[in-house]
Amino acid sequence: MEVKGYPSTTYDHGPKRGQSKPTLPTNEARQWFSHALLGMMMLRDKRPDAEIALCFPDFQTYRALAARTRLSFERLGFGVYFIAKDGAVRLEIPHRSLST
Repeated sequence: MEVKGYPSTTYDHGPKRGQSKPTLPTNEARQWFSHALLGMMMLRDKRPDAEIALCFPDFQTYRALAARTRLSFERLGFGVYFIAKDGAVRLEIPHRSLST
């Protein structure tokens, strides 16, 4: 399971703490999504027997990206979970092992 958060509009750490980030959260979230996907693809090659899933906070950016890549997720056996603000967890795309 690879878990990602949602980017903030300001820096949380370091000398720029509290200052605005130049990158929009939606753009940064797309990068985080792609980084998580690459990690999962590398894991799939190494472990075709593993059940692999990604987990994101329930934001429109992540929902749209998962919807636009659903077929690929299904064919790779990757699952996608969303966590709502109230903590409810929803399985959006089921995951499975590729071994038989």
